[in-house]
Amino acid sequence: MRTVDLSAASGIRFPDVKLQTQFKDYLGALSAARSKDKRSVYIDSSDAKERQVVASYMIPAAVWKSSYRLIFGDKGQPTLEGWAIVDNTTGEIGPRCSFHWSRGGRFRS
Repeated sequence: MRTVDLSAASGIRFPDVKLQTQFKDYLGALSAARSKDKRSVYIDSSDAKERQVVASYMIPAAVWKSSYRLIFGDKGQPTLEGWAIVDNTTGEIGPRCSFHWSRGGRFRS
């Protein structure tokens, strides 16, 4: 067995047709099994200094945006009102998404 550096290769072809077909089938199965949600990240540096690196990522998700308003009536009694907007930019509607609505009466002190 020998190891070959393929980093500069743009293609590979085997002289044995059967081996070429098996390799193509293997790569196809490998590609199909790979999650569509995965992404590769390459972090490079121009020098060899040691440093701390923090990496994070964001995924689309429905966001609950709430707002509140405090209203003082004629006699100074406060009333707190609140409402919410669900902003779903994911395009997903289905078994993974569910909403449960509840309502409370006005609270006055």
